[in-house]
Amino acid sequence: MENEGWGTSKAFGDILSSYMQRHTWQVDHLKYRLVCKLWRESCELPQIRIAENVSDLPIAVLLPVFSRTSTFRVPAAPPPDCLRKIVQTINDAVDTKRFPAPVHLEIGYPLALEDFKIFLDSLKSNRWIHSIAISAGPKDADAFSASMAQFLSTDLSIRSIDVSNVSMTASQFLVVMGAIRSNSTLQRLCVRNWYFGSPSPGALAATFQNDFFRNFGLLQEVFLGCCSLGDEGAVAVAHVLRRPEVALRDLRMGVNGIGDVGATAISEALENNTTLRHLDIWSNRIHDAGASAIGRMLQKNTTLTRLNISSNYIVKDGVVDIAAALSKTGCALRDISFWSNDLVDHAVEILSTALCSNTSLVTLNLAANKFGSTGCCALAEALKTNQTLQHLDVSMNKLKKQAVEYLIEAIGVNPALVSVNVHDGSPNSDIEKRTREAVENVGNRTQRDLKALH
Repeated sequence: MENEGWGTSKAFGDILSSYMQRHTWQVDHLKYRLVCKLWRESCELPQIRIAENVSDLPIAVLLPVFSRTSTFRVPAAPPPDCLRKIVQTINDAVDTKRFPAPVHLEIGYPLALEDFKIFLDSLKSNRWIHSIAISAGPKDADAFSASMAQFLSTDLSIRSIDVSNVSMTASQFLVVMGAIRSNSTLQRLCVRNWYFGSPSPGALAATFQNDFFRNFGLLQEVFLGCCSLGDEGAVAVAHVLRRPEVALRDLRMGVNGIGDVGATAISEALENNTTLRHLDIWSNRIHDAGASAIGRMLQKNTTLTRLNISSNYIVKDGVVDIAAALSKTGCALRDISFWSNDLVDHAVEILSTALCSNTSLVTLNLAANKFGSTGCCALAEALKTNQTLQHLDVSMNKLKKQAVEYLIEAIGVNPALVSVNVHDGSPNSDIEKRTREAVENVGNRTQRDLKALH
């Protein structure tokens, strides 16, 4: 799909404009026919996009044919009051079963304050739009926070809100968050690139410890990305996680400058947590001490299944406790990513020993670290024993050809593996192709063996 227009036809707007000049009386009929035709040609595509060159077409004509998508995106500013028409027509289309529910509506351009108010006002009669995403809110932070708070305190239809690129103070953020106390439907809150100015991060930490979090249990997913939380913010979030009424399932705090102190606080708060399934703290400032705290948490926690600690500063010692958790009977972790850390050979040897007895891990990402052939050979030995790991990524490391050959040999006796990435950045290397073939060959052999049993 081209970003500039509908489906596969980049010239859709030009064709329509030309036809309109010659046959103005047939415009409405033509719009409907062209969109239907284009939609049939693009029926495999999961999303439909309205672009600048066609955004002035009547929404009522366009929406009824969207019978195979639940995502509607507006990437460029439409004519005045168009957002209100979009909301109204989406709901009407769903009511008449011409559009599937629930609907995700994404506004891909910065909203001026008046447009933002109109948009929120139009959602008062909303029935089927359950998820909204706004790429950039109004620059007037006071007005934005007041409008959003008023909306959140009364709306009972939206389940997910994603608002990015907002500049406000911690006190203004508190105005928005406080409104959630009276909201009984919001399940997912995504806050990215919220640039908190004065007061200090300490005041932001106090914001997170506010009474708003007494009702935090209603939220199941919270994304706080690129919000400059630091250790103080992480400690405040940890304070929230300890509350028994909190039932988060997914917490993501990437790119926040969180160090070992914050990672330790989060880990200690999760030791006895029974609801969180996914923790993402990628691209922070976590070293071995923080990783050790995470490992100790994993030895006690029995519900966390996905952990992303990519792009941190883990070298070796921090892996010891994580490996101990992976070796423990009852480990629930299925997916862990160490991508772009500083893991050395000894760290990978420790993880490999844990893999020999682990029966839960399905995905292990060790790409872009600092280990070489010794670590690779240790992984190869582990793969001869482990029968549950399906996806392994060791690309962009310092692997010699002989070590990769040994890994390929191990792949040949492991029927569980689905994908192994050994790409080293070399454009002419055939190692990646041979690794893929090894995975496919053992998979085909396993299928033949299963058929023979039947």
